[in-house]
Amino acid sequence: DETGAVSGSVPRVLAGGTAVRFVVPTVSSDTGDGPELRLVEAGAPEVTCTGRKLLDRSRSVADVTLDRAPSRRLELGDPAEVLRQAWARAAVLVAADSLGASGRMLDLAVAYSKQRRQFGVPIGSFQAVKHHLADVALALEFSRPLVYRGAWSIAHADDGRSVHVAMAKARASEAALRAGRVALQVHGAMGYTTEYDLHLWMKRAWALAASWGDAAWHDARVGRAILDTDTLPEEQ
Repeated sequence: DETGAVSGSVPRVLAGGTAVRFVVPTVSSDTGDGPELRLVEAGAPEVTCTGRKLLDRSRSVADVTLDRAPSRRLELGDPAEVLRQAWARAAVLVAADSLGASGRMLDLAVAYSKQRRQFGVPIGSFQAVKHHLADVALALEFSRPLVYRGAWSIAHADDGRSVHVAMAKARASEAALRAGRVALQVHGAMGYTTEYDLHLWMKRAWALAASWGDAAWHDARVGRAILDTDTLPEEQ
């Protein structure tokens, strides 16, 4: 409102329960002008954070409600452009995180395939197991340069950065899901146990693949860009 107090709610804010401050896109309740970026202190009594449970227990998420919370305006340039930049950076960072999780699951699967023996030999010597692991390695090799390209494009304000980010997120998400499936197959019943770390990486990969648009959603963005009909969600 005219005093700078902010009201509203945002569901499923990552690290919402542990954040120190929130950057909040706002619209004036009187004139409808906006968006405007305002800084709100998370510890203010007018701010309520209600935690939620996540499949990925290594992260926290909360519903954040603001009830006339005091705020101050942030002068960061055009708010719409700031939001576009933040959205693109988040997507490419999630893609990079997905590659890390995929690589770790592949390492676990390869190591286990050398230890587990069947018919007197390590299961990693079986051609079917080798092919599955090679497919994951190949998916990672194809995804990694796309993520690098997306990050470079953002850092250098490349005109095609939205497409580069979409390609990176789509392929990294697919690689993460493939790595999880293959690692679970290679480990067999071991992969289902909570005592073994694989389930932690799988849950992280599932969450990341669905964050900031899944593979199908980003592939559709690339297709629309090729046809010159793309409108990014941060521009709507």
